[in-house]
Amino acid sequence: MSVEVSALASFYPLDKLRPECLEQLAREAISEDIGKGTVLFSAGDVDEQMIYLLSGEVRCEYPDGKIKTTDGSSLQGRYALGDLQPRRFTATV
Repeated sequence: MSVEVSALASFYPLDKLRPECLEQLAREAISEDIGKGTVLFSAGDVDEQMIYLLSGEVRCEYPDGKIKTTDGSSLQGRYALGDLQPRRFTATV
């Protein structure tokens, strides 16, 4: 499923891109509906993905047992999930 330029422009640091760059990114970005209980990535994973939450919630569980929830409509939802590599937590829809 494609991603709207306006959706990408609401995310940090994508909101700093020039309009033509956002349009190019929108053509290449992928939007997916992910089922509840699906693991997006696990602590320690290394990959080349930037994952943004368009809607819904993601449960973030750290190796020390700490748990936080990120909501797509919150300020924290404007930032990529677990943008550090290797991933510091396991993210589950």
